[in-house]
Amino acid sequence: MVFGTFDELEAVRNSMHNARWRHSLTHETNRYDYIKNPKPTGYRGIHDVYEYNVNSVGGIPWNGLKVEIQYRTLPQ
Repeated sequence: MVFGTFDELEAVRNSMHNARWRHSLTHETNRYDYIKNPKPTGYRGIHDVYEYNVNSVGGIPWNGLKVEIQYRTLPQ
């Protein structure tokens, strides 16, 4: 996801972390925060990895699937 400002990025990311879905974040909140801790290449962004968890019959084949969300601002 690309945002116009860092405040917008933080607001959406916080809403994702506080969502009522059953998917679970697989790491500490700031583990993949490359804005606060840029990579040596200069890369900046924040990544969150969620594990898919549902009880519906149709979703069972995907339980355990991991989804990565990348957040950054336009300049990044």
